[in-house]
Amino acid sequence: MDWLFTDQDYGMKEFFGSVDVAVMGRKTYSKAIEMRPNAAPFPGIKTYVFSHLLPKGPQQFAEVVNDDPESWVKSMRATPGKDIWLVGG
Repeated sequence: MDWLFTDQDYGMKEFFGSVDVAVMGRKTYSKAIEMRPNAAPFPGIKTYVFSHLLPKGPQQFAEVVNDDPESWVKSMRATPGKDIWLVGG
């Protein structure tokens, strides 16, 4: 993931301008917080974390979701906004 934070842009500025929601799992969120401990992983982008281990609801830099992913995505897509970014692997 360190390539995201190099001295070259690789089109990331344009990409970040096209999304307003990031969705990830608990392990990806933990790694993002590890890399930037006192800051939101992606400033200006609403971050949702799918987890059954973390308590549901607002966290410091994200909202934890443990709903059915398909239903959640359908409801998010019905909300006005930019694209949704699925972060992680």
